[in-house]
Amino acid sequence: MNETNESTQNDAANEPVRKPAWLWIVSACLIVLGITVFLLGFLRDYTLVIDDQTYSLKTIAFRAGTVLKRAGLEVNEADQVSADLNKISFKLPDTIIVNRARPVTIIHGSKIQQLNTAERYPATLLSLAGISFFPNDLILQNEISIDPHLALPLGRALMLEYIPAKLVKVIEHGQQHCFSTQKETLAEALAEQNIQIGSYDRVSVSLDAPLSAENDLEIRRARQFTAMLGDQTFSGFSAARDAEEALLDIGLAIQNLDQVSTESPIDDHNRPQEIILNIDRVTESYQLVKEETPFKNTYELDPNAQLDTTTVLVPGQMGYVVTRSITQYRNGEPVKTLPGQHWKASDPVDGVLGQGTLAVVNTETVDGVTLEYWRKVSVYATSYKPSSFPPGERTRSGAPIEKGIVAVSAAWYPSMAGQPVYVPGYGFGVIGDSGYGIPGRYWIDLAYDDESYVGWHHWTTLYFLTPIPAYIPAILP
Repeated sequence: MNETNESTQNDAANEPVRKPAWLWIVSACLIVLGITVFLLGFLRDYTLVIDDQTYSLKTIAFRAGTVLKRAGLEVNEADQVSADLNKISFKLPDTIIVNRARPVTIIHGSKIQQLNTAERYPATLLSLAGISFFPNDLILQNEISIDPHLALPLGRALMLEYIPAKLVKVIEHGQQHCFSTQKETLAEALAEQNIQIGSYDRVSVSLDAPLSAENDLEIRRARQFTAMLGDQTFSGFSAARDAEEALLDIGLAIQNLDQVSTESPIDDHNRPQEIILNIDRVTESYQLVKEETPFKNTYELDPNAQLDTTTVLVPGQMGYVVTRSITQYRNGEPVKTLPGQHWKASDPVDGVLGQGTLAVVNTETVDGVTLEYWRKVSVYATSYKPSSFPPGERTRSGAPIEKGIVAVSAAWYPSMAGQPVYVPGYGFGVIGDSGYGIPGRYWIDLAYDDESYVGWHHWTTLYFLTPIPAYIPAILP
């Protein structure tokens, strides 16, 4: 009996001591409270500007995309967002701007183009549709002409009609001037410009001809001609530039190689009221000169060519204009050379050049570092430091001014913010700021600490490092 009691006492002494249940509950509550206090430290007020409408939101988030989801906003690829949606940060921008894409219909003649974009300006919308805007072109909305540089409202579908102006190039008195018009015929366009055409004046194109996109026009003003052939006199009006043509207009045909001389030159700069022509018997020799007419190139995006390269999609061809010069001989002696007569042997054929849009990963060793990049651009680099700005000044991304932050122009920043880059002599960096830039140059500004500041004022190369972002501007603004 004593042995049994002793054994029971030993077993009780060897059992582990259990903590009371209330102690476990208190511990769990303290852990939950700690996590809650930690998260509440990131509870912030955010301002959302959606299609120019401002909303306020208070939430905990470490990505801009989370803030938008908490606001109940779904963002698609065509929307413009001022912040990187997927970048994790403990210091998100206080204000996030979202311009939502909406359908835009552009009517250009019989062609209808559909866009889904957040762009606001009519001229930019035409550019996205591959249409270049020129003076006197019209953009209609609801049949009303609108300013191409005035921002359109966001958040609702748009329908725009583009009516290009017709270009008229006029050569008169040897001088060329151009004007553009929305008129349908040449006669209406000339009347709009107060250009009068006399009965004997010559116009290279019919006045009733409908105008095309580009129109070349020559106006030759008539003058009085009096021709002397032996004891005969012939008189009349002509817009001719040379004596032979003038004689035909007044009803006198030159026989064989008759020569016509005049007391005053027949040109567009010296225009007497009456020109006296004397006809002599002469011989002539001819010389033909072929001159090239240059062609123009237009540009199209080429999805099969590497980014920032140019390809030839359609080769251009030169046109040719043939000039005939005539040397006149009187009694075997040369007397003068008549103004050259020109005719077009062939028209130039415009070419089409492709601008590459295909991003390809390349490798290159720079400063002893092997880089993987998908684009490199020659840029003019400057540098800046915190002491040049008010205390507490931060970059556009919200990061402090320190080495590793690279600023680009305001036109580049929306499509490049947060991209990793490399600059020879500077090192790795992230695009996190923007500035005014230098007009006419691709420009970057390299951030430094005050202690490590290095002044930059020279050209260098900006490498855009992998991974390749979802959106790439094919043509840098």
